[in-house]
Amino acid sequence: MSCKPSNNANLADFAQTQKPNVRWQVRPSPLVNEPEHQVNKRYFFHVLGDHRTHEDKTGTVLSGVQAANLRAVVMATELAKDPECRGFMVYVVDEDGHEVVRRSVVTS
Repeated sequence: MSCKPSNNANLADFAQTQKPNVRWQVRPSPLVNEPEHQVNKRYFFHVLGDHRTHEDKTGTVLSGVQAANLRAVVMATELAKDPECRGFMVYVVDEDGHEVVRRSVVTS
């Protein structure tokens, strides 16, 4: 299936492919209130679509919910390039099992 996210999605590669006049605004997810002094945690980035879930079994250690939200936005944007991913969703679960971010994959 071509809609499986790549594990090497990173902000530098994403930024280089964007037009200079496009501005992205990323807001913290309202699902969880992030503490002021967040300790690094492992976040799992799952993709839901095509009547199944592609689970991230290894996760990524990040500085907090805002960093996880930004990575989810990048993943959803990457997936949106493939029309077969219409209606998919990226959702993020922290190491404690709490869903902290949910982003829709919107294709044009």
